[in-house]
This record gives sequence, C-alpha cells and structure tokens, in this order.
Amino acid sequence: MPLLEIARLYARRWDIELAFLTLKEYLGLHLIWSSKSVVVLAQVWACLIIAQVLQAIRVEVALRAEVDLFEVSLPLLIEALPQFGSQGHDGIAECVRQGRRLGIIRPSTRLRIEAPEIPPEKLVPLPKDSVLCRQPHYPHQTSSDKTLPSDKQNIPEIQVHPERDRIIAILMQREALIHAEARQAKAKPKTVPTKTETMEGSTARAALRPMPPVQPDPSIMRPPWTFLQPLVASA
Repeated sequence: MPLLEIARLYARRWDIELAFLTLKEYLGLHLIWSSKSVVVLAQVWACLIIAQVLQAIRVEVALRAEVDLFEVSLPLLIEALPQFGSQGHDGIAECVRQGRRLGIIRPSTRLRIEAPEIPPEKLVPLPKDSVLCRQPHYPHQTSSDKTLPSDKQNIPEIQVHPERDRIIAILMQREALIHAEARQAKAKPKTVPTKTETMEGSTARAALRPMPPVQPDPSIMRPPWTFLQPLVASA
C-alpha cells in the first residue's frame, strides 16, 4: 500500500468518533427506550441502518454537487432532509440546489494529508534476519531481571524501610480522620444568637471580669495649666 494511503487511513480514525456522535446525538441512541434486550437490539439496529442511509444520501449529494464528501455537512443534512420531505420536495435535489446557500455544502475543515511519493523501486525490504520484536521491559521488573548499562551497575540500590506500608497506612488513616473532622465542622449548623442572648452574655462576661478600683487622677482634679486653675473648684 502506498505511504499516502496509509496516512489517509490513519487520519480516518476520527470518523469512528464522528460515527458515535451521529448515533448518540443526532439519532437519539444516547437514551435506551427499554430494558428488554429485544427492544434494545431493535433500537441499535434501527439507528445503524438509518446512519448508513444518511451516509449514502451524503455521498449522493456530494456526487451530484461535484464536491468532496467531507464538504457536505452531515448534521445539517440530517436537519434539512425531514423539512424538505414534509413540504413534498425531493430532499436530495433540494440539498444539491440550495446546499451552498443553506450551509449544507461548505469548505471542509479537515486537515489535508500529505505524504511523499516514493517509487516502488526505491523501497528496499528488510533483510531476512531482521529482528522485528524486542525484549519488553515492565515497570515491576527489578534490576536483576534486566541488564543495566555499565555506568549504572555500580549505583547502590535504595533500601526500602521494612515498615513502609504500615507507616503509609497510618498516615492515610490520620489524613482521612482530619478530612472527616473538617467535613463535620463544615456541616454543623451555625446558630445565630439573639439580641437578648448577646446582651446576657456580655453582662455575664462583664460580671466575671474584675473591675479595677477607681482612683482620683490629680491631673484631672487640678490641671497643671495655670489658665485653667481658676475654673476648677477648690477641694
């Protein structure tokens, strides 16, 4: 197979996702009508048949309009065909005639796949003794299971604490307990105290707090400023 065809087939994998999108979103397969296996199979096969018919109509519209298949919008085609049919018109003919005006036929947004053309005589097959398989390396393999490079063989292995698993389990248990207490604190309803409760609490706190004895301040009784002394009554 030519290299260009291989690249095009690789790019067409996205059509698998578009097929699921057509079945689930546009043909309603995202919702199963019944729990009986017979009805489920009937719904699946009906959606698959309708999807194939719609793709065939899409190909016919592209051939009549002389455009690429991907230039015909399948979602807009699904939306326009029932409307043309309800008016008694030929849906395919109307999509070809009004497709560009309605946006059903529009430039494709797909990437254009390009690959170099290599002449067949330039392709050299692999030698017969070529090794096409390699030794797998899995993450759980130890250093003894695989050969290390010469510059890494002298590196000492990291010693794992024998109680590592138990310590990790204790830490995870403590972390879960802290999260649970935080969730309980958030879920606990907060009561707003009333005005009476606030006043009673303030009075109680004031009663418990010892009041310092009041001592006369001589600076207030007899100010040091001369011009204010006549205004203060003598003791």
